[in-house]
Amino acid sequence: MKPLLGYLFLANGIVFGIASNSFAKISEGFTKLTPSVLCILFMCITMFSIAKAMSALPVGFAYSTYSGLTVTGVVLFAVLKFNQIPNIYGIIGLGKAMELAYSNLENHQKYVQKLKLKMMQEIQSMDNRISFNGETDPNKSLYTVLNVSFPKDICNSMLLFSLDIHGIAASGGSACSSGSSIGSHVLAELPNQENKQAVRFSFSRFTTNEEIEYTLEKIRTIIKNE
Repeated sequence: MKPLLGYLFLANGIVFGIASNSFAKISEGFTKLTPSVLCILFMCITMFSIAKAMSALPVGFAYSTYSGLTVTGVVLFAVLKFNQIPNIYGIIGLGKAMELAYSNLENHQKYVQKLKLKMMQEIQSMDNRISFNGETDPNKSLYTVLNVSFPKDICNSMLLFSLDIHGIAASGGSACSSGSSIGSHVLAELPNQENKQAVRFSFSRFTTNEEIEYTLEKIRTIIKNE
């Protein structure tokens, strides 16, 4: 499919996306037949159009453009049709929050990466069988997360419980298995994980060197007592 046709499908998807969301509002929770039918019909046309657009255009560009313009269109429709006033305070607050989050980002990244590197070095010095899951190269990995595999003979399944008792917030496995008691299917596919306990630590610009030292001290104590 030619890119021009992709742009046409994208525009079509945006128009029908705005229409389907608008009829969702008018249907009053699908209690009105005609708006409900139109909402479902237009939604199907929207998905078909976006799928066609993605076959000719980059997925990220197509979906982000569709999402942004559709949301904008729905907001304008709500203002014009239902006299709904946009949440100005919320918009200003969100803008300020993003400004604060991105201000001095490079220095924050360097600071957090330094803490992460220190923790990696100190943890691995405790036992050379301790390993790290995933990429650890600062240029190729997320600097705010560290997933560690501890051999079970030096650290049993009570590690997370022990850390929690000492006020240290950590998680078992990977992010996709948070809250699950059956473990991570991601880590299960990695080699030599049968006799290891995975623990995920997270960092932020608010993490202090003292907190890292405290966590390392407690890990040493737990390992020593096993």
